[in-house]
Amino acid sequence: MIVADAIDDLEKSVEKKPVSHAYLVALATAHGMLEHYDRASRLLSTALRIRADDSLTLGLKAKADTRQDFWPARP
Repeated sequence: MIVADAIDDLEKSVEKKPVSHAYLVALATAHGMLEHYDRASRLLSTALRIRADDSLTLGLKAKADTRQDFWPARP
C-alpha cells in the first residue's frame, strides 16, 4: 500500500530529524489517511510546538481529534 510505504519512509525521516515541522505534518497526514487518528493527533501536537500558528496543522489536528476523514474532499 502506498500510504503505508510513505509512513515507513516518513517515520525514518522523523527519527533522523524529529524537529522538522514538514515531516511531522506529512507523517501525521499519512496516519490520518489510514484512520490512525491518535497517532496523527500526537504528531500534530508536536508539530504545533514548532509552528503554533500554522493553519494547515491546526486544521488537521482538529480532524484527528474529531476522527474526521483526512482524504481531500472530492469535487
